[in-house]
Amino acid sequence: MKNTTFYLDLFHLTMGYTSLYYQIFYGPTHLASEIVMVLVVLVCLVKTFMYMKVIEQYSVIVTMLTNVLLDLGVFLTFYMILMLFLSQVFTIIVPSNQKNI
Repeated sequence: MKNTTFYLDLFHLTMGYTSLYYQIFYGPTHLASEIVMVLVVLVCLVKTFMYMKVIEQYSVIVTMLTNVLLDLGVFLTFYMILMLFLSQVFTIIVPSNQKNI
């Protein structure tokens, strides 16, 4: 557990300085800057969950939310695979408007 917290803190620190760099040199509305800011917010959310787990009252809730998010990730992966295959089927079935050369 200590190794993951170390790497999470290191990632948070690195992304924070990367966010500063992108915002200063490219501006806060640049796509790369916004992606880095989203990553920083997600890391802050994970760190908040880890700190809330220390308090006994929140430990059960944090464990439940972690399990739900992990299960949801598996479901969303399966759902995306189904959507990809469905879109491929429609690409094959529906005729294209372009003439064949």
